[in-house]
Amino acid sequence: MLKQISFLSLIFLSLVLLSASSCGGGGGAGNDFFVAATIDIDAYPESIYVGERTIITTYIDDVCANGVVVKFRYPQSLHYVPETAFLDIDGQIVDIGPLFNGLSRKDYYNYLVFVFPQETFGKHRNGKLFFHLEAAKMNNAARVAVAATMRDTNLPDTQQFNINDPKFGSDTEVTIRIKS
Repeated sequence: MLKQISFLSLIFLSLVLLSASSCGGGGGAGNDFFVAATIDIDAYPESIYVGERTIITTYIDDVCANGVVVKFRYPQSLHYVPETAFLDIDGQIVDIGPLFNGLSRKDYYNYLVFVFPQETFGKHRNGKLFFHLEAAKMNNAARVAVAATMRDTNLPDTQQFNINDPKFGSDTEVTIRIKS
């Protein structure tokens, strides 16, 4: 009996280690067992007036082999400021633009989407993405959420996100207070 339990423990441990070395993701439900990358988000300042900007900084680590789709969701009280997105990889700043920036008619949130192959992040498989959002109207709790999903290598990057069906599950978020 003890040998059988040890064998089962060995199989379970092998599966856990194999799973941890893979990447997952897919639909972006936010509760996938595997992750495309680990992410964290910050905003500075977190309290602004209408017409002012905040800088959103997203830390992206452990990007999986397929790459990552980084999706942001935020209310209509905030707007993305064009040409303010940059990616910092090992101290090298790269001017980037989102693949998608728009309003979903399904849930009435704004979405900002970036798609990156793993090679973008260099040998350390990490980087920092930052951009500006401008306050358009008062909102005491404007939540900016971010989700990382695995890039589907069987699809062109332009088909990695569907605004009509965002499939957004937040991995983490930050709250901006917008004063009038």
